[in-house]
Order: sequence, then structure tokens, then C-alpha cells
Amino acid sequence: MAKVSIEWSSDIPQKVKGLIQKTVEGLWEASRVGVDIIGNESEKECPLDISTLKDSWRVTPLGNEIGFEFGYYTPYASRLHEHPEYHFQNGRKAKYLEHPIEQNKGDWQGQTVNKLKQILF
Repeated sequence: MAKVSIEWSSDIPQKVKGLIQKTVEGLWEASRVGVDIIGNESEKECPLDISTLKDSWRVTPLGNEIGFEFGYYTPYASRLHEHPEYHFQNGRKAKYLEHPIEQNKGDWQGQTVNKLKQILF
């Protein structure tokens, strides 16, 4: 989980500060869970020859925003992703990142809601 640091500009009660801190940390954790779900599922679909593409998966927190940038980082990753007419072995396919995002949307959105419920209730 990413480290969250909040600067307070006014005299806010300690309980409110704690609730805000927990909410932000919960959103970070839920985002991380979502990225894990999408990453695990996309690895099952990405073209696989010698694992160079699969091994290029990276996740980077978005600085001051809640969320992550993630994807595959090889010179040919976007070309393989964007050409569904290519034929790959063993059920591997193009749109190997897009499909898992769409197919697992409910799962990672549910994880976010569950995390916020844990914090707020």
C-alpha cells in the first residue's frame, strides 16, 4: 500500500482527521486490490512466447492522486494489444488488458465499496 500523507490547513477535530486518513488509505488499498485483479487476469490473456511481454507488467502509484498507472511495457505491447486480427497460441489474445478491466469491473468496484464500508461503518 502507498504511504498517505495529509497536510491539515485548519483546526480539524482529531476524530475527523482519523476518519479522513482511514478513508484515503482504504481507497488506496481498494485501488491496489483492483490492480491486482486486473493484472492477474490480463496475464492469462496476454500473448506469450518467451514471457518478455508478460514480465514487463508494471504498476506505478499516481503521485498525489488515488490510483495507479499500470500496463505492459515492451516496444510491441500496444501493437499486440490493439490488433485483434493477430492470432496467438493457447487462447491468448489482443485486448489482453482491456478485456480483464471490463470483465472484472464489478469485482474491483465491489472491493472498493467493501473497503469503504469497513472504514465507515
